[in-house]
Amino acid sequence: TEYGSVSSYSAINDGKVLELLRTKEIEWGILFSTPMTTDIESELIDELKMKVAVNKEIENNTMLPLVIYAPDKLINQKLLEKLKKLEIRFSEVIKTDHLEWASELCDNGKCFMLKTQDEIELSTDLAAVEKIGEISIKIYAAWSSINKRLLSIRKISEISL
Repeated sequence: TEYGSVSSYSAINDGKVLELLRTKEIEWGILFSTPMTTDIESELIDELKMKVAVNKEIENNTMLPLVIYAPDKLINQKLLEKLKKLEIRFSEVIKTDHLEWASELCDNGKCFMLKTQDEIELSTDLAAVEKIGEISIKIYAAWSSINKRLLSIRKISEISL
């Protein structure tokens, strides 16, 4: 690209991303909370809004399992807390790291699953389970304070909310 090459790294939690920023292994990273430190800066870049979706034909069948994408720990925690508060139970909860498989199961009416609002609206087969409501996660770009003048960081600032 005109801005150089980009390398990506997947981290399980915000703490690992902060460590990589501090050791200068990465120039910037994605966090799901604002860093509580003075050496790392961040800006809100997006808010992910998700709802539990199911095939419209079997909308009221709570005997189906809820499938959750295992790597999305924060989103899953928020969802499970909300379900507990609302006293909503599914026949079982299946954790998987096979997102495409889980999505296909949901689309074919075999399970409930968290999907983005856009995915649900674009599908002719899916409906949101409205009584559960929305799960939202804020997404932040973060970088070391000493890197704030880098071109990549300035470009992130241009796209922030």
